[in-house]
Amino acid sequence: MNLFKPFRSSKDFAGGKDSGGMGIGLWSCRRIVEHFLGGEIEVKSAPGAGTEFVVSVPLSR
Repeated sequence: MNLFKPFRSSKDFAGGKDSGGMGIGLWSCRRIVEHFLGGEIEVKSAPGAGTEFVVSVPLSR
């Protein structure tokens, strides 16, 4: 998903505002959740309804 690619910011998406960030926040979150915690992160989004991020991590590895 393009949303999790590094150096992508909100201005890269339709109607997005420039937040002034570097575009590595969601990429960093995904790396931590998947590679260090063994979990997964998913996104649910609908225009005008907002965005929901769901993070699931195992209790033990």
